[in-house]
Amino acid sequence: MKFTFGTDSEYHVDVRTDANLAVSVPMSINSWRRKRGLTQEQLANKCGMKQSTISRLEDLTYDERYSLTTLRRIASALDLELMIYFRESAAGRQK
Repeated sequence: MKFTFGTDSEYHVDVRTDANLAVSVPMSINSWRRKRGLTQEQLANKCGMKQSTISRLEDLTYDERYSLTTLRRIASALDLELMIYFRESAAGRQK
């Protein structure tokens, strides 16, 4: 199944809406980068980004949005699949 999201500027993951996501994205990037034996500089080069961008994305205190394009580029550079899913909230389960 293929999904089309429109332009990347329209769709961002707002990590401030989910505390688990705010921790899991930076930790996942860091963990997979290390598993692949890459430095931040090497991953940045594979993604066409600056090392400082990778550092910021791995920072647990980074309180901004991750664009789908950025996450796709990182996943591709790490030979990973990017998976985004929806889960019913506690309020939705109570209905």
